[in-house]
Amino acid sequence: MTEEFRKTHALRQVQAFERQSRHPDLMGLARHAALPVALNSELLHLLRVNFFLDTTQPLPFTAETDLLFSPLVEEIGEDLFEIRPEVRDILLKGLVQSYPPRRIREIATLLWQYTRRSFVWNGRAGLERAQQLTAVYHLNPEAAKQWLADAEKNAESEGAASREWFVAMREELSRRENRQNKELRIHDPYWSLKLERITQYSKVSYLTRLMLKERKPKINVFIWYGMEGQGVDMFAERLKIELQEELDYVNFYEINPIWPLLKIDPNRSFDDMILEAFDFDPNNENLNHIPGRIRSYAQGRHYRQTLVYIRHQPLKTNKIIGIKELKVYFEWLEIYLAPMLEKNVFVICGVSYILPNPSKLASVLENKVVEPLVLKRTAIHLLEELDKVTKRDLLEFLKNHNIKLPPSLMDDVLEKIIKKTHGAYDATLVELKNIISRPYDIELDEERGDDDDDDMGFGEY
Repeated sequence: MTEEFRKTHALRQVQAFERQSRHPDLMGLARHAALPVALNSELLHLLRVNFFLDTTQPLPFTAETDLLFSPLVEEIGEDLFEIRPEVRDILLKGLVQSYPPRRIREIATLLWQYTRRSFVWNGRAGLERAQQLTAVYHLNPEAAKQWLADAEKNAESEGAASREWFVAMREELSRRENRQNKELRIHDPYWSLKLERITQYSKVSYLTRLMLKERKPKINVFIWYGMEGQGVDMFAERLKIELQEELDYVNFYEINPIWPLLKIDPNRSFDDMILEAFDFDPNNENLNHIPGRIRSYAQGRHYRQTLVYIRHQPLKTNKIIGIKELKVYFEWLEIYLAPMLEKNVFVICGVSYILPNPSKLASVLENKVVEPLVLKRTAIHLLEELDKVTKRDLLEFLKNHNIKLPPSLMDDVLEKIIKKTHGAYDATLVELKNIISRPYDIELDEERGDDDDDDMGFGEY
């Protein structure tokens, strides 16, 4: 069994566990339980009562057995359990992404106190040290090295097996440190979607969260626009990724309709478009089938709200969908789709344009679509233009994603990028990727007198 197969299998197990969870916080408990090296029923109980009782939906005691006897956990001794390494890695990543650093420290503190105050690991010196080292590492990574050295001195008389354990732990700390160093350089796998566009995304995020909280409107339409090369389509992907990260308490359902060639009856064309996006045959099914498809997608998670993301491909001409047809579509959403949505289901609809003169389009949309349409269950929001990237945008991006450039060369590198790309979003991303991926140090190139405008790479710093 290859490493890649084990990772894929582990991911599928975690996804299946989340789908089948009877409580929204059960996955959270699994992520907390992944921090210790091993578990017993008492430690898992402490994790539940310390972190999952003071919530709107307290996690019941049955959640402990649901986790311990799930495929994620293996019994390795009497009342001793272990989460397989590949599964544990996935859960730990989820823990870091879903909770603030303070929560990680709180779990580590609980593990440290439990290990020191109870004698549950007596007779298992290696396990006891591993639990303590794990706790120390998450509280203070630098202190973990000293703790390991001190523990090794105290265990000098324990023989070869003990020495092998300390060698293995030093190697593990080194691997963690190397992995952390890489993550410090760029720690967000979706960083390339998050260059600038903060104003536009913040508006979408706020209005979507407000819709879910207030349970109205049923549909939020967001329109964005920009010139070719300004990341219009990439912004649609960003909404998918960031909203899923931010709204991890909802079922997120994306569909990708293809704009229709409008027939004599536009409403019928939009019926067919949405039915095909939900994988229905318009000749045999109708809009009444959509609620059942959404319920089926939820797969036992009906207690959650479901957010349907209608992600349209960008429009590059008004010959397929003009202003008049766009108004008809928004009215169709109000009249035909919104009434189909069950009480726990909401929709965001993304409509975008790539045009040579997007500012002119914005004025037309505002005056002929957004303002004239007064809809009860559908709200239409026009975002700001996706404009050129500036040097200031790059500085904020590097800071937010902890990408370190030598301070003496920062201005020069960023000036080269903007000069080369003229602020085009897509081209600027290419240059940023080159900076991150190229292995040599930019300071060495400067010392060699290399003035090539393309030479903007840097190594670990």
